[in-house]
Amino acid sequence: DGFILTHAVERIDIPDQVDVDAFLPPYEPVQVLDPAQPISIGAMVGPEAFTEVRFLQNFKQNLALHLLPEFAAEFKARFGRESGGLLRTYRTDDAELLVVAMGSVNGTIKDTIDEMRADGFRVGLVTLVSFRPFPTQMLREALVGAKHVVVIEKSFAIGMGGQLANNVDLALRNTAGAPQVHSVVAGLEIGRAHV
Repeated sequence: DGFILTHAVERIDIPDQVDVDAFLPPYEPVQVLDPAQPISIGAMVGPEAFTEVRFLQNFKQNLALHLLPEFAAEFKARFGRESGGLLRTYRTDDAELLVVAMGSVNGTIKDTIDEMRADGFRVGLVTLVSFRPFPTQMLREALVGAKHVVVIEKSFAIGMGGQLANNVDLALRNTAGAPQVHSVVAGLEIGRAHV
């Protein structure tokens, strides 16, 4: 994403500030840094509360699975365009092969899919908008029916492979008719091993 976001140019649609202010609640920070009254933010918790804090973090993350689609629908109704949500699909209805990706690479993938469709290939795209919380159920519904899924990786866990593909694989676990998942690294420079 670094190159595309910092070295490429494309048209953008910026809503009027009045509309943005009507959509967003007033900004009221929970904590404010004030040198006259120093505080510690994000300090560790002791063992007596650690398990509870981790549980609450997971619980609150999962609340976003319901809230993000609601906010995305409200945003679309107000501004007339998609933004946010959990995932988006492109030309997936009859696709035998689906590409799963995140970030700015999806514009290029859509153009490539259009070209491949013109050549008779039944390919589509699932864009993950939210990585955490991971939209397991929505992703499963979007992928079942395809024969193959190609996951475009921009992050790679040495010794385990692509992190996004591992999450996609996990989402499809125990799903009847699940497609085969393939991981492809793009956007990383990987050094060559000399043997």
